[in-house]
Amino acid sequence: MENLFIGCLGVVILLLLLVLQTPVGFALGFVGVLGYAMVMTPTAALAVLGVLPFGSLAVYAFMTVPLFIIMGMFLEHSDMGEELFKTGNLWFGNLRGGLIMATLFASAAFGAASGSSLANSAIFSRLAIPQMVKAGVDKRFAAGAVAAVGTVDAMIPPSITMVIYCIITNVSIAQTLIAGIIPGIFTVLVYAVMVYVRVYRNPSLAPLRSSDVIVTWRARFSSLKGLWGILALFILVLGGIYIGMITPTEGGGIGAAGALILTILTGRFSFRRTIKSLLDAGNSTSQVFFIILGGLLFSRFLSITGVAGGIIEWVASFDINRYAIVVGIVLLYAVLGCFLDATSMMIITLPIVFPIIKKLGFDGVWFGIIVTMSIELGLITPPLGLNVYVVKSASPVPLSLGEVFQGVIWFVVMDLVILAILISFPQISLFLPSLMGPS
Repeated sequence: MENLFIGCLGVVILLLLLVLQTPVGFALGFVGVLGYAMVMTPTAALAVLGVLPFGSLAVYAFMTVPLFIIMGMFLEHSDMGEELFKTGNLWFGNLRGGLIMATLFASAAFGAASGSSLANSAIFSRLAIPQMVKAGVDKRFAAGAVAAVGTVDAMIPPSITMVIYCIITNVSIAQTLIAGIIPGIFTVLVYAVMVYVRVYRNPSLAPLRSSDVIVTWRARFSSLKGLWGILALFILVLGGIYIGMITPTEGGGIGAAGALILTILTGRFSFRRTIKSLLDAGNSTSQVFFIILGGLLFSRFLSITGVAGGIIEWVASFDINRYAIVVGIVLLYAVLGCFLDATSMMIITLPIVFPIIKKLGFDGVWFGIIVTMSIELGLITPPLGLNVYVVKSASPVPLSLGEVFQGVIWFVVMDLVILAILISFPQISLFLPSLMGPS
């Protein structure tokens, strides 16, 4: 009973540290080591601190994370987003809400080669919002679209969020990455339909492009040549993983090398950009791994106190529909997303939440898609969605937080509808992985 009390006290201290804006990795590690010392001995805590970092992080699967990050950084610093936006504008610019649709599809395409929601939102805030506002698009609608579609990055593989989920839960990385393809595409299509309907009902939100601007079909098809690199990279990495020719880690290595080659072939290579990409990738990787290490220490502490096991048995004993528990978990992530980044949320919650899901008989790959989308939903949920802050800070067009949140509300509603569909029909997520066979 004493250990259980110490465990609960540790959780309270962790929440207090997070409220005080203590770095998440440090807060997790501090509470984990201190709690372990109280339950066991200081010597035992120091022994765990000396062994756990190397023993747990020096794992082949973890190589996938920095490789996907490097792949995304090379493309982020190569102005590839601008090329994608121009192509989207040529194809969708004549439709109602065409510029917004161009942003949606361009951002999704960029997500096929990058796994960072925040980076995606920053890029398209600088690139797309000024052009949309200049064309007469309501700036709140424009900002909301950029903030929302940035979250789709984590759904469309390669996804760093999914890789970390799989490492924590020991679920197949390959199957989970492939499982995100259909839900990711479905999300973008639902967004596009919502945009079209809203603009159709209220044309002042996004006026039609001037009839003086004539875009030929030749120009549209000619613009597609700028997409060959992204498409080739996507097929090479995901296709290789899908047919079992390469592992996700090997796919990350091929993707990183392919992204560098792509910048050279398209004339966007420079040593300055390459060094900047590598430095940014190193910085992002170190942050992710520091949080993971802190989470491992905290999870070890919760395990020996019995808190994790007690919560699992308590929730599993509820005499309610198991889908109600899933909905509760989705709401938990939506709330946590207001305060924490995706990695922190998963590190803190999955050691407790995932065993509950398995005990209830749900598929781990399917739940990975639900977790990913729930976490990303939290990044645009008022009052503290991180993507909203990124859009406000990165946009050259003056925006208040209130305006971005107003613009994102309809996208939040669509996300909730999509989540309800994915929960109700698991086969949407599991169809492609089911064709892969055992992994």
